[in-house]
Amino acid sequence: MRREDCVYTSCYCEENVWKLCEFARGQKTPPLEELLVVFISNASRMVPLWRQRSGYGDQPVVWDYHVILLQVGLDSDPQVYDLDSDLSFPCSMELYASQALRSDRSLRPAYHRRFRVIPADSFLLNFASDRSHMRNADGSWKMPPPPYPPIHTAAAQTQRLPSGFLRRHQHRGPAAARPRHGALPAPAWRPAQPNPLRFLLITISRQQRRSDDVPVLQPRQPGWKRLGRQAAAQADRLPSGQQELPGPLVPFTPFQR
Repeated sequence: MRREDCVYTSCYCEENVWKLCEFARGQKTPPLEELLVVFISNASRMVPLWRQRSGYGDQPVVWDYHVILLQVGLDSDPQVYDLDSDLSFPCSMELYASQALRSDRSLRPAYHRRFRVIPADSFLLNFASDRSHMRNADGSWKMPPPPYPPIHTAAAQTQRLPSGFLRRHQHRGPAAARPRHGALPAPAWRPAQPNPLRFLLITISRQQRRSDDVPVLQPRQPGWKRLGRQAAAQADRLPSGQQELPGPLVPFTPFQR
């Protein structure tokens, strides 16, 4: 799956990932059963990500939430598909975690990322959005919509907000992003413990792709050794020159969507 083969619309990451899953289902490459959809957000609805195409230099973009696609094959390293990233497409999970996610240890608690992992086939079946959240009060678009009709499926005909899933929060500060949501199953949000790379490596190695329950395992538990201690150690190290995000987020790139 090449970047140029993908359907992409800026600020509609959940729909971009749905289209990636649809493409994989039709082409059978990569196999749909190897794909996991990962939502990244938190209670503050402020999650910094680096190496985003809408960012500037080494400054993070602060999203209300972001969605990426993981490929987890038995015979290959985990791969990340993120059409909003300027990293290679796809790129290794290790590279994405170290360059785009980086460590939560460098962030104030309000910016710590939490993750929800959903099997791609479940996402295809249950996601829907009428895009009403992307309209201004006067009916105009906050950002131009995708050229295709809003996504509806037999199981999800209208936009709905499942209990506990991406609840709306009042944002303050120039980097506050607009809430967005679609309709999906609602497995519990899990914190990255102790950091995103450790969490995702463990999760995707143990994830039963037919279950919405994402285990949070400690590094000392069985199975950790297979994940690669070098990758975990790299995730613990802060990138050179990285500083703790202050509050409010004025020094960083506001992303008005």
